[in-house]
Amino acid sequence: METADGYIDPVFGNLNATTLSQSNTGIVYTDGIYSDLLNAGNTLSSDNYIDDSFSSYYNNLGQLFQDVLDSIDLQIDYTPQDFSTKVDLIINEIEASHNVSLNESNWSGSEAAKAIITLEIAKASYSYWHDASVTNSTNPWASHMDIHAKVQAGFWDKLWLGVRKAATDVWSFPSCPTCGRGDQGGYDLRGAWNYAGDQSSAVQ
Repeated sequence: METADGYIDPVFGNLNATTLSQSNTGIVYTDGIYSDLLNAGNTLSSDNYIDDSFSSYYNNLGQLFQDVLDSIDLQIDYTPQDFSTKVDLIINEIEASHNVSLNESNWSGSEAAKAIITLEIAKASYSYWHDASVTNSTNPWASHMDIHAKVQAGFWDKLWLGVRKAATDVWSFPSCPTCGRGDQGGYDLRGAWNYAGDQSSAVQ
């Protein structure tokens, strides 16, 4: 977790880790979303984590992650720049259609703010873990990206793991079980960020 803290420090700083039971439950939940990426938003909505009017945006993000996995299968590198460009299109849709409300005094936000921050996390996390997958990377997680203990993994295997970690960051953020709702008094963005960081750090 100390290494992971370096990744989340710039925005929200060091925060208390979630409990082991919360972490285990969260990983099981995000695994379920990861297994059906095209319905990511539908799953979050049906489980009362997001407002139904935002489902399509999360579905579109799930589609983007599926596109990345399909590219890995074909050994085509989906670059962070290409990924960010696609994510920005979703962000633009939200900003054009919804009121984005963010309370910086307590780091709470509306459903639109939660969705946009989720998308920004997707960009930052994908770039971070993509970099960790590159040979000779100075990324602090690079030495941890080999698959199956000490066996040296190739770029594509490490990138697959990197995408898995990025996806866990992304789907954990809006599904924090103790962070409230953006349409019911505001979503605890700081707590959700901490929760998401814990989840992706546990992905093997």
